Amino acid sequence: MPSTTLRELTGMPATAPSLAGSTLIMVDCQNTYTRGVMELEGVQAALDEAEELLDRARSAGTPVIHIQHDAGEGSPYDVRAEIGAIVDRGAPRGDQPVVVKGAPNAFGGTALQERLAAAGPQAASLAAIADLFGVVVPDTKAIPD
Repeated sequence: MPSTTLRELTGMPATAPSLAGSTLIMVDCQNTYTRGVMELEGVQAALDEAEELLDRARSAGTPVIHIQHDAGEGSPYDVRAEIGAIVDRGAPRGDQPVVVKGAPNAFGGTALQERLAAAGPQAASLAAIADLFGVVVPDTKAIPD
């Protein structure tokens, strides 16, 4: 039985906004979730979907912002180490910015709001590998071009 989506839980329309006129935000697509104590079940399938969405966004000329969690040196979120790096297949290209966050909220104490304002579009499309509860988000294909 399929699980309830966040869109359904929050009363949002069933159809996600299109990539045209959006900014794609790639959240926590880090090695942290692919190995070790934080490895998530189904993460490779989620990364496949995130990679496909990222490729579609790049092809469409959609602005992309990457969010990377840094919990400090020696942690599973250490951005200075391989474990905290963004996965190779989801890594930023060219001038795609990376916003480093020190807490689950990517807006708190970061330049995310300014980056979104600079990008201009009114909608944001998200591809998140995990949330606070370690839930894999496998349905990024739902975002139309």
